[in-house]
Amino acid sequence: IMKYFAQLGNDNIVLNIVVVADEDAPTEAAGQEFLAQSQKWPAGQWIEYSKDGSFKANAAQIGSTWDSVNNVFIGIQPYSSWTLNNSNWQWEAPVAYPNQNPPEIDGVVPPIWWDESTLVWNSDADVWNPDTLEWDVKP
Repeated sequence: IMKYFAQLGNDNIVLNIVVVADEDAPTEAAGQEFLAQSQKWPAGQWIEYSKDGSFKANAAQIGSTWDSVNNVFIGIQPYSSWTLNNSNWQWEAPVAYPNQNPPEIDGVVPPIWWDESTLVWNSDADVWNPDTLEWDVKP
């Protein structure tokens, strides 16, 4: 079994991700001491996390932030309009993600993406209408 640790900078931003053998990190504290010795980085700046987010809310990523007050990793804010949901520690768009796929094009469901300039969800030929909860053909 392997353990995952995030290396933090002085600003609590994740600098690196390392994997440590279970025998070297039977506890988080033991893993921190092992990494302090082997990596020459302060023990308190190594935080264990789970890849599936089962503890510490989210898996650490390079560039994400460690929130020591809430004991969670917070992912990188994808867009300036998105806000952090403090109950699940996920970033949310100002318009909820569409609850249905856009119309297929040649038998294929096209991708959906956020357009920060217009604050809407888009697809290849359609735009999500949060008022009607339907895809409208782009003008």
